[in-house]
Amino acid sequence: MKIVACSNGTQLASSIAARTHIPMLEPTIRKFSDNEVFIEIAEELAGDDIFVVQSTSYPVNDNILELAIMLDTLKRIGVKNIVPIIPYLGYGRQDGHGEARSQSIAAKLIANILSLSGANGLITLELHSKQTVGFFDIPIQHLSTSFLFSSDIREKYDLSKVAIVSPDVGGVARARTIATALNVPLIVVDKKRKVEQIVGTTRIVGDMSKMNCIIIDDIVDSGQTLCYVADVAVRNGAASVSAYVTHGVLSELAIERIRNSVLCRLVITDSIPCGHKDKKLDKTTTLTVVDLLAAAVLSYKMSR
Repeated sequence: MKIVACSNGTQLASSIAARTHIPMLEPTIRKFSDNEVFIEIAEELAGDDIFVVQSTSYPVNDNILELAIMLDTLKRIGVKNIVPIIPYLGYGRQDGHGEARSQSIAAKLIANILSLSGANGLITLELHSKQTVGFFDIPIQHLSTSFLFSSDIREKYDLSKVAIVSPDVGGVARARTIATALNVPLIVVDKKRKVEQIVGTTRIVGDMSKMNCIIIDDIVDSGQTLCYVADVAVRNGAASVSAYVTHGVLSELAIERIRNSVLCRLVITDSIPCGHKDKKLDKTTTLTVVDLLAAAVLSYKMSR
């Protein structure tokens, strides 16, 4: 068994290799002048099991294509089992037609690309919705950050004053898992949008008054939803508002938006390398998912 890193997975790959004592490969990855990706692996790997680490965050399309080319390279040199480790799955949010049935189900397309490129299995982290697992025809280990977040919240907060908040109806199951583990109240913010990114009406299920509200979500991208829900919590009497979010995409104006918001703390993971690279945000704490991913690798190793 060996581990190989694509360009957007080098830091996590080396940390996983150190935890599991599985050797790392050193592929040649370079680009031609027109940005075309070239990958070469000189080692003899026929019959081996290889884990490929790549987080398909920005630039999403480049990272997905590089991963596909890496999988194809390994398949063509006779690797027995190829298991990509994709902490953040790009296009995972596009998992349905929408009300008008006029949208691509891009998450299914990505599942097809990975399978056709040579993936025999997949290890991923906190998908946007669990239905995405059904898009894959290969075995998936779908990992959750619930225990990681619950442990940190238990250590940092007085639980008698904590309420867990789901920022939308779709995230209730994720938030409920943590609220149940901590034995604290669950609050749901039910938003109805007029158009994309513009909230029309909001209904709150639960009492935020005098509570330290902790928003749980899978992705923080532009930060609009997160900051809006934080404002709602403060307007409804919350003593403080923090957020625990697995994937810190932090694109566009997210950093400035969060810096100027009522959020007192944002916790993300290192599922995306340097999610706030070159952007200082004093409110942000990063938890590592290395132990989660390493345990999944060792579990796979023990099952072989």
